[in-house]
Amino acid sequence: MNDNNNRLLVLCESFIKKEYGLVEFQSRMETAYFPEHLSDFQDEIINQLELIRFTEKEIDYYRKTLVVIEELKKLLK
Repeated sequence: MNDNNNRLLVLCESFIKKEYGLVEFQSRMETAYFPEHLSDFQDEIINQLELIRFTEKEIDYYRKTLVVIEELKKLLK
């Protein structure tokens, strides 16, 4: 696994540990460097996070974002 993948995993783990919330996680994902083969997926992740942020109850943010994170983790392996 390369450094960029590791950085993305660290971002995900930080969210999982509740070091920051959805808004900050989304912001970090927007500026994160995705490997070229996943660059299209970056837009999809951002869109999914925006949907969660603007259409879900705040109490559901964490649980719904975990689903997005699991998708990303599968792609990074």
